[in-house]
Amino acid sequence: QSIGCKEAGLVGRDGALEKQPFMVAFFKVSEVHFRSARSTGGKRRQQNRNRSSQPRERSRGLSPLDYNSSDQKTACRRHELYVSFREPGWQDWIIAPEGYAANYCDGECSFPLNAHMNATNHAIVQTL
Repeated sequence: QSIGCKEAGLVGRDGALEKQPFMVAFFKVSEVHFRSARSTGGKRRQQNRNRSSQPRERSRGLSPLDYNSSDQKTACRRHELYVSFREPGWQDWIIAPEGYAANYCDGECSFPLNAHMNATNHAIVQTL
């Protein structure tokens, strides 16, 4: 499968000289799904309603438990992506190679360190 430079988000020589980038890349970002309130019905709901007539505000940030558990995540995997220097017209100043296999990943990555460990980038790379 081949994708043109413009479709991939690469900007060529068309922009203003002082704002012309070397390369611009766009990445697909997964949507964040929020957990929605559901009605449980029954006596317990009625009891909770009678305890407080004031609406409660949610002051904490979202945790992983707040996301809808029915959303299935696909495991992270590598996809092939070939970057051609000929297509944007760069073959005159990049003689070799004609392009390269950049690859990209997509999906849910299981991280080797927990968030509470506050690891440095160097420590993260060492765990891989």
